[in-house]
Amino acid sequence: MKNDSEEKIRADLEETRESLKRLQESVPGMVFQFVSDQNGVGKYLYVSPGCKDLFNVEPKDLLKNPTLIAYRREPAVQKKHTAAVKKSIASERQFREEFEAAVDGQRRWYEAISR
Repeated sequence: MKNDSEEKIRADLEETRESLKRLQESVPGMVFQFVSDQNGVGKYLYVSPGCKDLFNVEPKDLLKNPTLIAYRREPAVQKKHTAAVKKSIASERQFREEFEAAVDGQRRWYEAISR
């Protein structure tokens, strides 16, 4: 009995993972989870495949190096972005920003919204 229950739980969990994966792959834009420590050092815990479409950066690469997108912004824009993120984290409010970044030699405009 126990093995049957465990197998059912594993199968349900795998089905849920696959369903979540399909959902994240179908969402336009980039789904991500970002955390910041007490010193303001941030990292991504999850990055969806939309990262590649938006920034030409593989999700696995952004997980390893969370500054890859920052390098695509002008320094003044990045400074403003960093201040806005810190303010959002401190206030625990929604983050919303429009910014320009260079991708493959082209300037692109983005809108970022997160909680």
